[in-house]
Amino acid sequence: MGAPMELYAAYGSNLDEADLRAWCAERGKRYPLGAWRGGGFIADHAPAFGLFAERRGGGVLDVVERPGQVAPCGLFEVDEGGFDALNAKEGAGWLYERVRVTVLEPSGGAVQAIAYRAMPSQRRTVAAARDYAEVVRRGAAARGLPTAWIDAAMAQAIDPHPVAAFFVYGTLLRGESRAGVVRGLEPASVEPGSVRGRLLDLDRYPGMVPPAGPNDVSRVQGELVVLAPGSMPSAVAQLDEIEGFEGFDRAESVHLFVRRLIEVEVADGRQVLAWTYLFARSAGGAMPIEHGSWRRSRGRPEPFDK
Repeated sequence: MGAPMELYAAYGSNLDEADLRAWCAERGKRYPLGAWRGGGFIADHAPAFGLFAERRGGGVLDVVERPGQVAPCGLFEVDEGGFDALNAKEGAGWLYERVRVTVLEPSGGAVQAIAYRAMPSQRRTVAAARDYAEVVRRGAAARGLPTAWIDAAMAQAIDPHPVAAFFVYGTLLRGESRAGVVRGLEPASVEPGSVRGRLLDLDRYPGMVPPAGPNDVSRVQGELVVLAPGSMPSAVAQLDEIEGFEGFDRAESVHLFVRRLIEVEVADGRQVLAWTYLFARSAGGAMPIEHGSWRRSRGRPEPFDK
């Protein structure tokens, strides 16, 4: 039996294999990263160049807590010996702290992983080390991860890889009982959209759950609600309370719904990354809504007249 593995969420220079191997060789450490488990997004965090590294000659990346935003990352399996090497490289305990985070997939999935986040005492506004930024860009591109956010983070954008929309599919739809909540968010736009998933009739409201498997082609009909810049934190706080989601640091069993990322297909074929809420409790005897439309299940027209 091999050594027990944990998932590690890398978002900076450790994505670049050559750079990390060079550091290990200089210090007599073994290469720490095991099997690649794919890309994802650290929930409710944003990437920022907010930490000075003398070795790099400028600012290096951190992830800072930011409700409703995400930091692109790559997931690797790492054993205890691997984390010993990563602890040394990241200066765990004085430069970075080792934390547990939720990493989301654009398909609605979520896993727990270890990440390194700057110690509050070390954070400052600092210009990015350009050579370091190029190492990050090279590593992210090699892993098939987004890279456009790197330039935005170098420019000190608050949300370099913003999630600016919600997908709603039940009582928050236009014309439904909680439509006023969405109106109160003063969205920049609202348009019809659909996502992969299955819809359950929970009597007074519906609940979306993931597809039954890779061959399940079921879709849920709803609306993509795009918010104005800067309004996501307050929107997240309000909708989390409505949907009974108590935060990514709580056990999933305490929630009624969980906030997840989902790719929404809109009329022109675009795929837009948005937040949504998945039903987190046992479905019990809930009836499936086979056509995936809460409005249609209630005998109302679809799509709603603009």
